[in-house]
Amino acid sequence: ENGAGKTTLLKILCGLTSPSFGDLKINGLNYKENGNQIKEIIGVSADENVS
Repeated sequence: ENGAGKTTLLKILCGLTSPSFGDLKINGLNYKENGNQIKEIIGVSADENVS
């Protein structure tokens, strides 16, 4: 709701969309070069039940 990009980030990490500009880095790893490695080290915790 606040436009921080949470949903967009999850869509990128799931492969549903690509960044339109800039770089996505997690723990210093570039997502374009290390996407699979990044997916191995992150997790998601939903605030509500997801079905």
